[in-house]
Amino acid sequence: MKEIEPLHADQWFREMAANYCLPENAARQLRDIGYVVIEGAVAQAKRVQLSEAYDAAVLAAHPDDVSVRSSTRVHDFVNRGHCFDELYIYAPLLAACCQAHLHKSFTWISNVTTKVGR
Repeated sequence: MKEIEPLHADQWFREMAANYCLPENAARQLRDIGYVVIEGAVAQAKRVQLSEAYDAAVLAAHPDDVSVRSSTRVHDFVNRGHCFDELYIYAPLLAACCQAHLHKSFTWISNVTTKVGR
């Protein structure tokens, strides 16, 4: 049986970038100013619930996992609850992360969740 080599991180990002399309105006904004607001990841009806879940996850996080600077960041946020799953599989968001990583202007997804429903 032939062993399959694991892909390196850059290869994974290239694979995802090939499969997820970021609209050109969003790609340009991300490239030019370093961030982009991506609409549609969370349905309007779920925003209050997501905002409350975010607040609860931040409050429940171990102090070693939280850093407060210009925004509050929680390390390993992807594992803080199933209600955040839609954010992490939203194709335009994945495309933005891939583009940012490949261009080395990378700020992780958790920053996106801090403004949801606010």
